[in-house]
Amino acid sequence: MQKLLSFLKEKLNKFFKFFSNLNLRVVIKKEQMAEEPALVQSFSFNYFLKKDWQRFIRYLSIKDKLIASALFLLFVVSLILFLNSFYKTLTYEVPDFGGYYKEGMVGQPRYLNPVYSVSNDIDRDISFLIFSSLVKFDKDNKLVMDLAESYKISNNNTEYIFKLRPNAQWHDGKLVTADDVVFTFNIIQNNDFQSPLRFNFQGVKVEKVDDLTVKFTLKTAYAPFITNLDVGILPKHFWQNDNISAQNLFISEFNLAPIGSGPFKFKRISKDTKGYINYIELEAFNKYYFKNEGDKNRPFLDGVKFIFYKNYDDALAALKKGKIDGAARLPATNVNELKANKFNIYRLRMPAYIAVFFNQTESKALADKNVRTALALAINKKEIIKNVIANEAFALDSPFFNNFWQGFNFEEDSQVQNEYNVEKAEKILNDNGWVLKENGFREKIIDKESVKLSVEITTVSNNELENLAKQLKAYWSRIGVDATIRVINLFELQNDVLKTRDFEALIFGEMLGADPDVFSFWHSSQKKDPGLNIAMFDNSRADKLLEEARVIFNLEERAAKYKELSQIISSEIPVIFLYSPYYIFVSTKDLRNVGVKNINNSTYRFANILNWYLEIKRKFK
Repeated sequence: MQKLLSFLKEKLNKFFKFFSNLNLRVVIKKEQMAEEPALVQSFSFNYFLKKDWQRFIRYLSIKDKLIASALFLLFVVSLILFLNSFYKTLTYEVPDFGGYYKEGMVGQPRYLNPVYSVSNDIDRDISFLIFSSLVKFDKDNKLVMDLAESYKISNNNTEYIFKLRPNAQWHDGKLVTADDVVFTFNIIQNNDFQSPLRFNFQGVKVEKVDDLTVKFTLKTAYAPFITNLDVGILPKHFWQNDNISAQNLFISEFNLAPIGSGPFKFKRISKDTKGYINYIELEAFNKYYFKNEGDKNRPFLDGVKFIFYKNYDDALAALKKGKIDGAARLPATNVNELKANKFNIYRLRMPAYIAVFFNQTESKALADKNVRTALALAINKKEIIKNVIANEAFALDSPFFNNFWQGFNFEEDSQVQNEYNVEKAEKILNDNGWVLKENGFREKIIDKESVKLSVEITTVSNNELENLAKQLKAYWSRIGVDATIRVINLFELQNDVLKTRDFEALIFGEMLGADPDVFSFWHSSQKKDPGLNIAMFDNSRADKLLEEARVIFNLEERAAKYKELSQIISSEIPVIFLYSPYYIFVSTKDLRNVGVKNINNSTYRFANILNWYLEIKRKFK
């Protein structure tokens, strides 16, 4: 500010000095001097201020006119800049209401219905803005109340009683009641409706206490239960009018034109002649029960428009051309195409990871812990992250994430898997009888039989995962392992490989969630399908830790159990953890206050959408 004032002062002094001495440089014709001799004597800057402007201009040379014009223009511009700067020192920017945020998505929505939406990321994302749940996670990834204003847990930790907000209403104006909550969970629990959420609520009794109170009763205590309740609630009155049944719910047109109680309400849907959905448009709900940072019961945005593309290249092109304001789930390799000075690139941490799972029953070589240790030592995770995923990930050594869940810090005291060390890997194999042959591969006599050190790497047909498989093959071949690659499609993965555990080394990704309970991934009871213990890990101490942890409500005590579990898994090496990819969310710089870093799933990038804004205004200090 001081520099600006000094600059203006200097220019104004030059401006007035020029005019005050102008009479010394004005050339007057002899005829004019004869006609007006008094003009020569009295012509000065003061005269200019008092006499005719046009007469004065006639006596300026072209050069002087140009100089005067330039100085005057400089004075005006400087004055404007000064006033603008002065105004900014007296005011500050605040969010303003207005504007539509447009996001590009690759794929198609099917069910904007929380009973089914969890199976499709697009459905889940849009439903999150339309529907409200009893609880949710905020921008800091902390569990907070949503439709419920409070809750309490019984002494034996099996009863959860929720009190609903009295001012929560549906988009059609009716109030949200306990009947709506009971109705929603009854549908989820009913096997006829085939909701993918039904497994989370098996054996749970849901009942209405009064119009604003709901009680959940569990057969046994389960600490993570409350995190399962971030499920959108359906309006009973709306769906009962549609003669609710399993068949009707599947085919109902209201799955793409819903009524909810969230911050945005459905406005319109656009389809082409072939039924392809071009876009879905939502508008701000002006009677939302939460207030934003502007103290209004509505979002700052006037609405959100989701535009659907057939591939990521089209979505990326739309983003670059300014047709959309943001895009999510962009492949890591595309991020480099976006200029940092034009877009905000959000690298969000999510509890998901890519790992190599071993089936020790399918290979005598992999049944040897020394072999698994050597395979882990031969992998350069930093190089993989650079070459395979363009540095859009972070290395991982455990099924748990450091400082992700509130109250949990796993890696600090946990044993991590061995670091990259090819020489050590070769020594371990040599010391344990795995002899390097002339063909470049190792062999060992096991049970009087010559066993070749070979590993078949199974992966899904996907550029990133196939490149990862090639990288692993190169690493393992370097230490004398005959590594081959088997590429399958998603159908084969689900129906052949996972169900029957038909693999030796499987590249696979797992998603944890809002709570670090990993019972289904590592307990020995989950070794067979539909259990998710695909490494068929079996350890009695690990089983006990998993069983104890899920009924402990004290965070520190639970964390201690999981730290020990992490040490056991790292020691046994049933899997090699590789990396956790960032969830990439890109937006224009006009979108402000996104405000999230850690998210439980992709939907929670919208955790702070009530306070997102595109428009700004200034207020006096």
